[in-house]
Amino acid sequence: MKPNVMLRFASAVAACAMFLYATAAPAASYKVLYNFGLTRDDGVLPNGLINIKNTLYGTALQGGVSTRCNNKAEPGCGTVFSITTDGVYKTLHSFKGGTDGIGPSSGNLIDVNGTLYGTTVAGGTGSCPYDGDGCGTIFSITTKGRERVVYSFKDNDDGYEPNSLINVNGTSYGTTLLGGTGNCTIYAGLTGCGTMFSIAPDGTKTILYNFTGGGHGAGPSGGLIYVNGKLYGTTVFGGTGSCTYDGAKGCGTVFSVTPDGKEKVLYSFRGGRDGAEPAGAGLVDVKGKFFGTTSGGGGQWGGGTVFSLSMDGHEQVLHKFGYGRHGGVPEASLLDVNGTLFGTAEYGGAKYRSGVIFSITRTGTENVVHQFTSTDGMFPQAQMIDINGTIYGTTEQGGRTFLLGGCLGDGGNGCGVVFSVKP
Repeated sequence: MKPNVMLRFASAVAACAMFLYATAAPAASYKVLYNFGLTRDDGVLPNGLINIKNTLYGTALQGGVSTRCNNKAEPGCGTVFSITTDGVYKTLHSFKGGTDGIGPSSGNLIDVNGTLYGTTVAGGTGSCPYDGDGCGTIFSITTKGRERVVYSFKDNDDGYEPNSLINVNGTSYGTTLLGGTGNCTIYAGLTGCGTMFSIAPDGTKTILYNFTGGGHGAGPSGGLIYVNGKLYGTTVFGGTGSCTYDGAKGCGTVFSVTPDGKEKVLYSFRGGRDGAEPAGAGLVDVKGKFFGTTSGGGGQWGGGTVFSLSMDGHEQVLHKFGYGRHGGVPEASLLDVNGTLFGTAEYGGAKYRSGVIFSITRTGTENVVHQFTSTDGMFPQAQMIDINGTIYGTTEQGGRTFLLGGCLGDGGNGCGVVFSVKP
């Protein structure tokens, strides 16, 4: 399996155990709709959700009918599922590995005229220089569960480990974390700085831009948004900052790319107080200003930030996380609900590391909405969605069900949950 896009900050998490504080009671409106792990078939490590006519659709990175994905340690190759707002769950598809794809990526599915599209980080027919699991795929699936592979990434130059998609006027756009023609080594043995691509309705794929590292960014990992004729996104690495992580340099960037492939860096994170590594977190546009999160930098313990960014590249840090009651390491994109932003932090909160749901105004007033307690979910990483004032989301782990040996083979955490919360 390719390396998880979501970065872990082990030293910082260990440091956060030094904090002592009073814990708050969970929000009265919080509810677990579904605990993964009732059977191995229903998935492990759920990702983001999409709403179609008040039914939620999502993916799980692992799990499904395959006991061991491609005869390796992962418990299944991942699933696509549906769940109603009152908790009725159904597995629509279990990835089989190989040409069918492995590991649906952390971004939300997209809806194109009633058909869902997504990506897998591995699998397919391509050959990439990692562990022989393929370069990733783009797939479609109907709401009834009929799945097909739309495109298999071919090789390193074609890009591999694709991220979430966005559809603009019938053409879909996305990024790959790795691969392309750029001269980067982001992880040991994995090359390329990442790509941005388009894919037509007939499955024709075109690379619009090859990230080159350095000042132009490397490792695009968050979702894209489309504003005034341009696509905007973030890279985990690259830029002019002085960060170094596992051989990759730079603290990350915010960039734009036109549909014909002209790239521009709007902002380079410097690390420290202004944030670093917007890992997995895309942007949200609220009245002509971007808002986003970084998973590093910010406060004393480097717990990440919430920031705003004007169209001309002026950045302002609205909140700095420090792993205490208010959480640490926000990795998901923010959700705009009537001008108030909602997000999650993967660590911190009532159990130091289980995570929190927070709200923040556009001027920086932050409030903890819910602190996860392990049994009601832990490690939220995916963007939430809003349906008529109720927010829905997932946690990667936690919950009240356990597979033999634990969902990750560690005998510990639950398999993840789908939750609702009404602020």
